[in-house]
Amino acid sequence: MKSLLRHAVFWGLCGALVAGCGGTPDAENAPRIPAARETGPIDDAVYAAIDRHALNAPPEAERSLDRLTAYLTAPARNDAETARALYRWIAGNIAYDVQPKPFSGRINKPGARQTLESRKGLCDGYSSLFDELARRAGLETRRIRGYSKGHSYYPGRRFADVNHEWIAVKIDGDWRLIDPTWGAGLIEEERFVKKFDGIYFLTPPAYFLFDHLPFDPEWQLVRQKMTLDAFETQAYPGRPLLRSFYHLGVPGEALREAMSRKDFTDFPKVHYYKGRVLRVEQAPITGRLEEGNKYTFSMASPEISGATLLNAGQWRDLEKDGADRYHGTIRPVAGVLKLSVQFPEKAMEYWPVLIYSVN
Repeated sequence: MKSLLRHAVFWGLCGALVAGCGGTPDAENAPRIPAARETGPIDDAVYAAIDRHALNAPPEAERSLDRLTAYLTAPARNDAETARALYRWIAGNIAYDVQPKPFSGRINKPGARQTLESRKGLCDGYSSLFDELARRAGLETRRIRGYSKGHSYYPGRRFADVNHEWIAVKIDGDWRLIDPTWGAGLIEEERFVKKFDGIYFLTPPAYFLFDHLPFDPEWQLVRQKMTLDAFETQAYPGRPLLRSFYHLGVPGEALREAMSRKDFTDFPKVHYYKGRVLRVEQAPITGRLEEGNKYTFSMASPEISGATLLNAGQWRDLEKDGADRYHGTIRPVAGVLKLSVQFPEKAMEYWPVLIYSVN
């Protein structure tokens, strides 16, 4: 658990804002929201063309909400591409307003037009701009307020009030979750650093619940609702580790289940390779394995030429089953166990994906 606590504080945005994103929202007069379907990670490469289009918006297209909507959505072929164009433009063009500082008590809440004109805002500015653009583009959206483990979060913190705002958007009939604020960058030493993060675009609800809890439980979009107390007390792996597991396709519920076990110590060391499609279908989620116990590993990827387990100097290649799937078992001895892959263009090298200690 000590390793978890070392990852507990991460540089998110809009956490613990007393004003600008705070205040208890009114109850929603909405019907019961169905749980979202389980989805895999979003591959940013799928949206490469849409992203380029969004980032190349000419100045004349950015002069009004209507013009910007028309430009951004022109090449979009479906709801997801429409939402992505809005998300990518906002992430690339709106800066988080760290002046005045989050705890200044500011109560002015800029709307979409003001955020567009000033090119900066707090979380409500980001969400209001996304919401207005989305509605003009024909998407159904909701602005969701709740609790977040952001910039000022520390382990054990209790939340007296909501402190963040994000978006639910209906994509092809299903509600999905987007946080345009956290997708834009992070705060380091009281300054905003622009750094695009695709993990907060159409995020699976189980992952969102590690650091976002809606005030209205229906907008958790999961069947088993989480209480505020559970949200406050659950261990937080931190944004970098969550991002790695997300891109490897490990379900958020599997992480949460592993953390709830009495024998859980920490996670394995995780490596994902940006731009590569690697999916871990089966593997231990705890970082410490027992010598002599049998463990099963399974990976799927169209981009690797092989996968292997390295333990105590011995290599055990995973068997290829079908076009892109590799699987195998091992009873490790004490030491280090690595699940590694080969990329075709670097056939003489092995690249670690998961690293365990074996006792």
